[in-house]
Amino acid sequence: MKLKFLLLCTAFLLYSCVSAIAQNQYILSPCNLSKSQKFVGDRLRLPLPKGTIVKKGRDIDYENYYVGFGKKKNRVWLSGIHGPTASGGKVSKDWLSTSSDITQRTWKFGKDEGVDTKGKLANGNYWRYLGRLGEEIKYYDVPSEAATYFDSIIKGLCYQEWKQ
Repeated sequence: MKLKFLLLCTAFLLYSCVSAIAQNQYILSPCNLSKSQKFVGDRLRLPLPKGTIVKKGRDIDYENYYVGFGKKKNRVWLSGIHGPTASGGKVSKDWLSTSSDITQRTWKFGKDEGVDTKGKLANGNYWRYLGRLGEEIKYYDVPSEAATYFDSIIKGLCYQEWKQ
């Protein structure tokens, strides 16, 4: 009897510590960026505000980028990568297991779809993962102000169709 009670209490505690995962889907807009608009990304494109701190890199099978927030000493980064094997399109299980609040949504554009998941870590910092097979955008363990800034950039996300 005591064992059942302890198991029930433990289950309740675990359930109450982790928020319920909200699930919904949204549709991405097609990209219609002007020639003067700076952006990063491949199909998942982020329009960048003027003065954005950006670093880019590449190898034979991928391209990556970093968008910075904050002064050089305490700068944190949003990162993105795209390429055939650059991303599995899934959020890290470690991120999910160490989070107290999780919001999980999916996005869609035509036949393509992916995930958009964000959470809050035990230390009070935030993370977000947005991606699909071959491309991802993410930040991890950033303070509230940085998460708000990165989310404002992600809010402008559009999907670049490939013309055939």
